[in-house]
Amino acid sequence: MLTIVLLCVATYRLSRLITRDSMPLVAGPVAKLETAIRKRWGAAWSEGLSCPWCVSVYLGGLLTLVAALTVGVPAPWLVWPVCSAAAGLLDCLEDRLAK
Repeated sequence: MLTIVLLCVATYRLSRLITRDSMPLVAGPVAKLETAIRKRWGAAWSEGLSCPWCVSVYLGGLLTLVAALTVGVPAPWLVWPVCSAAAGLLDCLEDRLAK
């Protein structure tokens, strides 16, 4: 259970790091990747890097896969969407608390 909670929090934090934080170490490469995607596939596809819900789907899957292969996660096909949804809900909660 603790593993799943940690996966959810890690998914949220990494999603926020990619989509909202302005830390130069992350913001620079993300901006370059977004530009490359926009040039290759168009603006609609690059929007996915600025959407916390979208990024949390990819990160939730990646983190769940890594955890399943290393420490073991029960029913990883169910943990993945839970991590993504929890990250999105935490992002909404953060927005509400900031207002």
